[in-house]
Amino acid sequence: MDCGIKLEIIWLDNDCIELRVRCGNGRFAATIDCYADREVFSTLAESIRGFPSSSNDRREVELGTFDPNYAGGGARLLLRCADSKGHAVAEVRMRSDPKLSDGRPEMRSSFYLLSQPRSMTL
Repeated sequence: MDCGIKLEIIWLDNDCIELRVRCGNGRFAATIDCYADREVFSTLAESIRGFPSSSNDRREVELGTFDPNYAGGGARLLLRCADSKGHAVAEVRMRSDPKLSDGRPEMRSSFYLLSQPRSMTL
């Protein structure tokens, strides 16, 4: 993955969805697997609909969990404007599930995705 945010369904049943979340900015990238309810895509679409509505617009989206007592990892995306022209920034924080890391401690990643005047993909 070069730049952007990609969500992929890797498993689902009647109650929940397991997602693979990939984020990268060209220098840094991370991938986590997390669990969400079956309404996750509707909820996500509703929470970012119309972004940005102003240069002060801020939206936060969390997929999965950052609580190590629950299975799966987590991704937190804070969307905001970088300037008065409406160029977007996504502050990305991700956490792996330590139970799935072959005995390694949980891994965390934090970086920014900066929009170019015509090419930020979400």
